[in-house]
Amino acid sequence: MELWIILLIVVVAATTQSAIGFGLAVVFTPLATLVVGAQEAIATSMLLAVVLSVATYAEHRPRASLRDIAPLGLAAVAATPLGILALTRFDETSLRVLVGTAVLIGAVSTLTRGAPSERAERLPVTIAVGLVGGVARGATSMGGPAVVLYQHWLGRPADAIRGNMFAYFAFLSVLSLPVVWFGGVITDDVVRNLLAALPALAAGLLAGRWLRGRLPERWFRRITLALLAGTSVAAFGGALASAL
Repeated sequence: MELWIILLIVVVAATTQSAIGFGLAVVFTPLATLVVGAQEAIATSMLLAVVLSVATYAEHRPRASLRDIAPLGLAAVAATPLGILALTRFDETSLRVLVGTAVLIGAVSTLTRGAPSERAERLPVTIAVGLVGGVARGATSMGGPAVVLYQHWLGRPADAIRGNMFAYFAFLSVLSLPVVWFGGVITDDVVRNLLAALPALAAGLLAGRWLRGRLPERWFRRITLALLAGTSVAAFGGALASAL
């Protein structure tokens, strides 16, 4: 039963990321922590992200430039070890609170921001966002919310945000894989989870690809907010259940 629940979560999480550009970790990690331990859920999410990120970037057209996303990605890779250190030092309840807090910040920020207006990208801000995303990814597997918020702040349309997020996750997941692997969080159980989840991951990728062209621009922002807020509530619920 536990495996079937995990596979169902993988399908929903992969569909979400494939459709809107992010959401694998945001959906998978808080929900999976209700079924397995927080460290196992986070580490499994990181391995799943490698496969899904490379696949979505390879099949998406038009592709965003990896060179353009490099400052953001390199900063995130550099900061990932700090997050992994937190992952190996914190207890599960603390990690669930951290997950919920990270997602809630993204949801509130998105909610309070007015209508998007286009802004020029600035390198110092880009690097700072990448650092925050890297720490969050290492600690909670969720490196996306800060970057998605930044893309909305820049005033990018949905197609551009989606393409940039595909490029960012492909860049980050591949380059940070050695850091994650040697960080001591990839266990035999995590590898087995990945292998069992591959068919579910493929199903989610195809479902999300079908949804992309059918998602109106006006709904993109609303779904982003609902996703962030909903998973934040799930994460805090898991932390409360663990503490009781």
